[in-house]
Amino acid sequence: MGQQLANQVMLVTGAGSKIGRQSATLLAQSGAKIVAADLKSDALTRTVTTLKAAGYDAIAVPTNTLVANDVNYLVTTAKQHFGRLDGLITHAGLPDHLIAPETFGDKLWDQVTAINTASVRLITQAVTPLFSDQQHGIIVNVATVGPVTDDQAQTAYTATKRAVTTLTKRLAHQTAKQGLRVNAITPGDIQADIVEPLRVHEAQVAGDLKVVTKTSDAVAQAVLFLASERSHDVNGMVMAVDRGWTH
Repeated sequence: MGQQLANQVMLVTGAGSKIGRQSATLLAQSGAKIVAADLKSDALTRTVTTLKAAGYDAIAVPTNTLVANDVNYLVTTAKQHFGRLDGLITHAGLPDHLIAPETFGDKLWDQVTAINTASVRLITQAVTPLFSDQQHGIIVNVATVGPVTDDQAQTAYTATKRAVTTLTKRLAHQTAKQGLRVNAITPGDIQADIVEPLRVHEAQVAGDLKVVTKTSDAVAQAVLFLASERSHDVNGMVMAVDRGWTH
């Protein structure tokens, strides 16, 4: 594996999830030092233990990305431990289990909105001043193709992930002069922790749902591309990783 990210420090949220773990692993294999964050401490520990066992430099910082103090501590810890921070990869996501819009309760809607959107805002606000000061920084947000397909989709999940892609584009425009690059990835249906329990139910509900199956490595490869200098002219892009589902 080439050292495209040699000595760079990448902060990966949702690092305990399947996609987050794969992204962290590929970034580490490409030379990056990893700051892994997740609310699920057991899953987070497994990710970092695996990385360290393979000889990579990584630390685990259990984090609730909905709590500002946690997020600020995460960013401060990354900077203090490694002396720098070069990139942020966000993977946090909560599904809505295909609940019909007319029966959606405030509690679940608020939970999905908070985790899928508010958490991205908080962590972005925490890293942007640092990236602006150093005139360099990469942000890659993982969203979903759901908002731009005509198939049965999770209402709250896709609505909140669409907000993430909009945030990505606006932030890219507003911070380009400060040396930041901000892009998003929209995976199709993927073998992921939050998708697999829904796969059978989705097929039953949608009937004609287009199932685009691939491994989390496809998303990780896109993350690596957008985090590396190979994409130095790419900013404000929403990259679909869905085998042409949305085209």
